[in-house]
Amino acid sequence: MKFKPALERLKKKLFSIDRKRALTSVLLCAISFLLFAAYWNTQIFPSDEAEIFLHGQSIASGLLLYKDVASQHTPIMYYIAAVFSLLGAKTVLAFRLFFYGLFSVIYGAIYYRYSKHLSRKALFIFPIAYIISLYGIQFGAAVLSDQMQAIGMAVLFLEFIIFTKTHELPIKSCIAISFAIFVSFGSAFVSAFAIFVLFIAVLAFDLSAIGEKRPECNKTARLITLKYLRLFGIVLLPIALLVLYFLVSGSIVDMYTWVYKINVSIYPKYIGYSMDVIENIFNGFTRFFGFFDEINWGDVSGTVLLRIILILLTITYLLKFSFGRGALIKLAGAAIFISACATRGLFDYHGTPAVIILALSSALAVGEFLESHPIEKPFSSAVAAVLALIVISPYCQNALPNLFRMDYREDVADFQDSVTSRYLDALTDEGERVGFSTLDCHYLVQSGTIPAMNQGGSVPWFWEMGKAQAMAELTAAPPRVYIYYQDLTIWGYHIDDYAPELVDFIESNYTQLERGTSTIWVLNSYYEEAMAIIDALP
Repeated sequence: MKFKPALERLKKKLFSIDRKRALTSVLLCAISFLLFAAYWNTQIFPSDEAEIFLHGQSIASGLLLYKDVASQHTPIMYYIAAVFSLLGAKTVLAFRLFFYGLFSVIYGAIYYRYSKHLSRKALFIFPIAYIISLYGIQFGAAVLSDQMQAIGMAVLFLEFIIFTKTHELPIKSCIAISFAIFVSFGSAFVSAFAIFVLFIAVLAFDLSAIGEKRPECNKTARLITLKYLRLFGIVLLPIALLVLYFLVSGSIVDMYTWVYKINVSIYPKYIGYSMDVIENIFNGFTRFFGFFDEINWGDVSGTVLLRIILILLTITYLLKFSFGRGALIKLAGAAIFISACATRGLFDYHGTPAVIILALSSALAVGEFLESHPIEKPFSSAVAAVLALIVISPYCQNALPNLFRMDYREDVADFQDSVTSRYLDALTDEGERVGFSTLDCHYLVQSGTIPAMNQGGSVPWFWEMGKAQAMAELTAAPPRVYIYYQDLTIWGYHIDDYAPELVDFIESNYTQLERGTSTIWVLNSYYEEAMAIIDALP
């Protein structure tokens, strides 16, 4: 009997769902997936994208992230890929479609959550404008950590907009913020800069209220403190559970080493990347100025025109958004947040967190304009039609036809049938691990194999961090098969220079196959058998 009230409350909540909003969310989810699916056969990113799928397969097979397989990225995308691997994803195409489906569901959920507070037209336009804007960005629609970071940034920006209207942080907002921080920082370390900016903006906006309510200053300060304590508790909960998992699994030190230490102390010196907080927060502005400086105004393409419109509409929305109390805080907070989202790039694959905020702000500008100027008015109809034509045209001409192609484009290898993947599959037993010292992770993904060591030779900063562990694993139990490229050069660093011990070991103990591929090497003792296996292949 005691469960009856709980069941009644649950039934009431289920039947209180706004069915119109729910159906619109489902429709938007379907549209988003179809738009994403037009990118299904675009070029694979053989390192970053394929690494997500590879580590997903590795985790699904029982390996521990950071302890058994190395990565300098935070873990969320790998664990999502592991779930998809367990669900049956075994190819690049399958992983992409699973991830596109997930992203589409999240965009549908974003519509349902925020259409109660903000323009429904804007929130319907938003994911469509974003996905279309990915056209022209190399690897823009690839499954990268930047895509999940972008989702987190969009949710945080929406919560910031609502907060400036309500001055409240209810439980639902705290949960949404927790989700956004968990998936963005959990996918990309540099999300911390944008998160920090928005936190300072929210705090400044709240503190400004204390000055306005001087007679109730103590009470206001106390309420603000309690509000943030609740927020921090909800935000830290999933992070604490993740850390607890690494602690229990015995890989907490490995996580610290590969997620934090390598990014702060080793990686920057190879690529000239600065960990300076101020620089990372503000260098996005430089990227925006650089974009306009590089435009050939005598020959502006549809893609460039779309990007100009996104920036101009964003400026329009930010000016409108900043009206009222706390105008300077709102404007500065939003502008610097966008800059922090562009810390690694703007209209490139690392810039998708900035692109999504441009798409969201533009959608809000257009959606709110349409709602304040009903569609039957000729002027607003014309504006909407022109903007839609400019936004959709490049995508329809160049990306959409891919949706109806049932074969890979000529510049995209069919990795399932590639020589390297076929040979890997033939030369290894199920579950056998393969040595791996290149950036081309897709070979292992498509052959269903997993790396045998910490990918020590893949890049110089990995070798500097993990060479002792890599050489210990390699000498203790050398894999029968090794993916090794003799001329591997990463940003000017040749593998002979940064990993001479690894090169000597491989070239002393392994022999390069003579058939079809230059990247597969096998143990000297396995060579004759390996060649017989290859020769027997159809």
